[in-house]
Amino acid sequence: MDEPWDTFEGRALFLSAGYPGHKRFSDPEKQEENRRFVADSLPERIREAVVQLAQAAFAKGVTIVFGGHPSISPIIAGAATRLGPLKSGDAPRIVLYQSQGFAREFTAAARQLAQRDDTVLVVTPKVGEREENLLLMRQRMLGAVVRPSQPFVGAVFAGGMDGIYAEARLFNETWPERPMFALGATGAASRVLAEHGLDAFGMPASRFAGDSKLHEPDLFRKPRWRSIAAAIAATP
Repeated sequence: MDEPWDTFEGRALFLSAGYPGHKRFSDPEKQEENRRFVADSLPERIREAVVQLAQAAFAKGVTIVFGGHPSISPIIAGAATRLGPLKSGDAPRIVLYQSQGFAREFTAAARQLAQRDDTVLVVTPKVGEREENLLLMRQRMLGAVVRPSQPFVGAVFAGGMDGIYAEARLFNETWPERPMFALGATGAASRVLAEHGLDAFGMPASRFAGDSKLHEPDLFRKPRWRSIAAAIAATP
């Protein structure tokens, strides 16, 4: 029997992931939330999840769309580097979004990705302060894919902080019929989504099809990954 990936070749999968890091906030509640994200983060599992997702997607011609998080770009670049050049007519393997408002923060890995022939770089304009720039980038990122006739087949969330919540809300608003998978075993914001959801936005934990009891380090070569692929493949 064909692997589930074979049924949605040429479509796009949204990835929202990141390694939580210490930040300073004037709001005590935000500062405490940041502390919890960092304490609960599982970097090795986040990395393994992204590596396995990228390798599985690229092998089946599925495009990964993501926001170029500084900690995730090097992992995606490494997975793509192991592959040969694209064949004529193939969809890009990667669509990388960045905001001009963060031009000074473009990482070497993001620049390396942008120079690849299998990557499309989309830079959204600077429109104001940090949050305004992030919102515009996310709206563009989740409202258009490489081939508009080939919609997102789903979204995967790993690790991360409050940006994971923002992207989960926007994906849910834009693609309410598409599955969302929060990998609770990677910790941090994705664990919160898997265990509790975002009830304030009408998104219970069941919306994320998560499994916080997952402890396998090889996240995507085990039955859990096959269930994700099968569920995405079953969407209309």
